[in-house]
Amino acid sequence: MYARKVGGGSAWLERWGLRTFVTYGALRAAGWATGWIEADTSYLPWLKGIDWAVLVVPVALLLTNFIGATRDRIGKLAYLASVCALYTGFVFSLHFGWSGFVVIFAAAGSMFHAVEYLAIVTHYARRREAVGSPGRFRTLARYWTLFLGVYVLALGSVGVLASRPDSGLVVLWQGLNLWAALVHYAFDGMIWKLRRPETAAALGITQS
Repeated sequence: MYARKVGGGSAWLERWGLRTFVTYGALRAAGWATGWIEADTSYLPWLKGIDWAVLVVPVALLLTNFIGATRDRIGKLAYLASVCALYTGFVFSLHFGWSGFVVIFAAAGSMFHAVEYLAIVTHYARRREAVGSPGRFRTLARYWTLFLGVYVLALGSVGVLASRPDSGLVVLWQGLNLWAALVHYAFDGMIWKLRRPETAAALGITQS
């Protein structure tokens, strides 16, 4: 999305390099949490070697974006740097076996993606007040700050109550979170189709 708005960097590297880096971090975390991979110590030297190889990706991403950087790209650079720092710290923690930091970076990753998504939706809502077809979402966009505040407060309150061991809802709450995550990953790309002119226009992106 940033690349479509301000350009810069390598489109191929940002699409496939970033996906590879993030996916590797997720799989590496799954292997650490379950112990399936790290239980066999014969694989550890190979795994640690792959860790260093994968860390070339964030370096390449930042270098290609710093080359020819302009003021218009500050937002993109800040976002890219934060993503790279987050997952680099994650991989480093897994590589050196810093269990405490693994948990910290995992929690930070969840918060990062939640804030990122809400920021995109908020940007979309703000622009939908004046761009796009009329409808219920445009009406909602006029009260977006209030709606978002109520949503975050309500969801957070339910989460705190449902997560209490004595609530009897812990498993249900975990299941709902997993279901929401799967639905999000399944339909996210379909919702934000930038090749659709109306979606691109609402996000302030010029069609190429």
